[in-house]
Amino acid sequence: MTYKINPASDKGSFRKIFPLYDDEKTDHISVKNLRRVAMDLGEDITEEELQEMIDRADLDKDGLVNFEEFYTIITRPIKEWF
Repeated sequence: MTYKINPASDKGSFRKIFPLYDDEKTDHISVKNLRRVAMDLGEDITEEELQEMIDRADLDKDGLVNFEEFYTIITRPIKEWF
């Protein structure tokens, strides 16, 4: 099954999710933010895996994930990840 996202209506929903990661209100998600989320969820993820997540989403290569990059990676079809 494939869930299709309507960009016009759902972008606002993702804007509400972004602060759950960006708890320091920097307008970016860092490895530190992902580490905290993983710990909150009880996930055992290595620093390398966390950095890979950032690297895959970081389209402008500044080492951080802004909202537009977050939205792009969240709405990207899974087949494009590999």
